[in-house]
Amino acid sequence: MDFHPTLAAIHRETAPLLHPGQAGVYTPHPQRNITAIMAHILALLDRPTLGAGVLDAALPPGSPRKARRVLLLTIDSLGFKELAASRLLAGLYGPYGCWLTSVFPSVTSAALTAIYQGLSPARHGILGHTIYKDFGMVDTLTMKPKGGGKSIREGGFAKHRWRWEPGLMETPAAQGLGSAILVNQNIAGSGLSQFAYKGIPIVPFAETLEALDKAARMVSGPTAFASVYLAGVDYLIHAYGGTSSQVAMAIHQIEEDLCWMVNQMAPEVVAETTLVIAADHGQCDITEKIPLPLPFLDWAQANLRGLGFSGRAMHVYLNPQSNPLKPEEVTSRLKELVGDKGWVMPFSEAGLLAGGGAAEAPQQTRIRESLGDWVVVLHPGINWDKTGTVYHNPKYSSPVVSQHGGLSWDEMFVPLISAPLGAVPRGGTL
Repeated sequence: MDFHPTLAAIHRETAPLLHPGQAGVYTPHPQRNITAIMAHILALLDRPTLGAGVLDAALPPGSPRKARRVLLLTIDSLGFKELAASRLLAGLYGPYGCWLTSVFPSVTSAALTAIYQGLSPARHGILGHTIYKDFGMVDTLTMKPKGGGKSIREGGFAKHRWRWEPGLMETPAAQGLGSAILVNQNIAGSGLSQFAYKGIPIVPFAETLEALDKAARMVSGPTAFASVYLAGVDYLIHAYGGTSSQVAMAIHQIEEDLCWMVNQMAPEVVAETTLVIAADHGQCDITEKIPLPLPFLDWAQANLRGLGFSGRAMHVYLNPQSNPLKPEEVTSRLKELVGDKGWVMPFSEAGLLAGGGAAEAPQQTRIRESLGDWVVVLHPGINWDKTGTVYHNPKYSSPVVSQHGGLSWDEMFVPLISAPLGAVPRGGTL
């Protein structure tokens, strides 16, 4: 099917969220946001909680409003350009889908926690990828100090204090709900998994088909809510780009596995199950990189307690022990670095985007300590060139050609599909 007319309509609907003063920058929607997904799921299961019903007006009339069982499939980095290359998922979007915005920063650790806990980054405490926590820089994906090595406990960090308020899965509405989250065995025991999925038992898997088979068996029994988190598409987009044939093939394989799963399930269970398909963020294809020159790094060394990165967003942490810098001096230095290719935000702006607008003064202090005194977000198509200058993640065997963390359309807007599981065709190949 041709998804492009639908994509054009989504662009028109989302135009009001375009920032008036920043090229290609979109701000998170306060309600149509991935933080509302879990409240939607609990409401489907007749366990309404804070935020229940927020997505009812956005979802088409054909989307279920009640279900005995829910299967949530979270596909990391499934933005709309990736959805356009799909078959089954694109077909489900029309009668059962709507757009949502991701959170800021639009990175996996902040966004997954937002989905599963129903909280913005400013409320759940993970405000980026490599950010300041306690007394040092931490990689929130691995929950290790910057550069790897020591564990959180060995590094003297207090992760239990990072949870600033309970998530939806820890509220009375979710108590007694049979639930499980299936996560790849390589990350099932990670600190982020324990943080993001708190309140949901974690079950490891090795392959996507195994995960869907386990999830199908769970919802066919006493489990009312099962979720599968798939990270493979994200990896391929980073390495090949969102419109690559490699990414399209990976999505098609997920679709084939879904069809196989439905074919194995009893028809009466299928009829009672709602399939929710979500993403944490999209990705922005990269055409240009901004280097971090030695004069800037020397200035950072002299004046900052840390410099963190959430993909295309940079966190700037002032050193209170050094000579106090005037705000205009910091802003001038950062604008000199990025020119007209990025948005230099003081905390007063960045904190609002992260969802901290209603926080009281003590909470604002904690948010600022982690998010940064300034945050720089690059405009679409631009990424940082950190090679040889600061710690970067070496896991990609090829150059990163697509990235997230910023506020471009491709990063911020993601599909949500809430469909009867019976809408997935039974019986084999698509």
